[in-house]
Amino acid sequence: MTDGTTRRRVLAGTAALAAGGLAGCLGGGSPADTPELGAPYLGADSRDSADAVILAFEDFRCPHCKTFEQSVLPRIREELLGERVRFEHHDFPVVDDWSWRVAMAARSVQEQAGNDAFWTFAAGAFERQTETTSYDAIDTVAGATDADPDTVVSDTREERHRPVVESDQNAGREMGVSGTPTVFVNGEQVPAGYDPIASAVRSAL
Repeated sequence: MTDGTTRRRVLAGTAALAAGGLAGCLGGGSPADTPELGAPYLGADSRDSADAVILAFEDFRCPHCKTFEQSVLPRIREELLGERVRFEHHDFPVVDDWSWRVAMAARSVQEQAGNDAFWTFAAGAFERQTETTSYDAIDTVAGATDADPDTVVSDTREERHRPVVESDQNAGREMGVSGTPTVFVNGEQVPAGYDPIASAVRSAL
């Protein structure tokens, strides 16, 4: 088992981590403010209770992230997650302006309707990825959740959750992230495929 103090320090992003090979969508970043929302998660209820924490930096508009979400994450959910393993989504918008807007919309859903609603919105946003370049599309995806779609669109237009998204992106940059999807297991970057993630997780258990 990884030493808890070291693991929490690394996961908190207090030290920069070297980046390895990155797949897919590349981009820069911007300064961050303190977020008001915690990371959307699956599995263990807290980092402190987990022996393995998977951090995934993603962009809702990145086709490589869509592949990860639809092909890799289902296996992670089915075969790895539980009381000792936690998966966290972190925003790293790089593709275009709508990358930011969809990420902010997802956080509006999270704030209104909770963690589970975030994942419902995320699944819909990835499924309709080629369409998520309008507020009508955001309204439609939000409508499948318990959040109010009109509030989601209003929040997104007003960029209420931009500080949350910026904070995630800034934390990712400090860890060496420059493209999506980028995955860390207990602070160590691993390729964004099921087998390397599973190997890293099982080594931590």
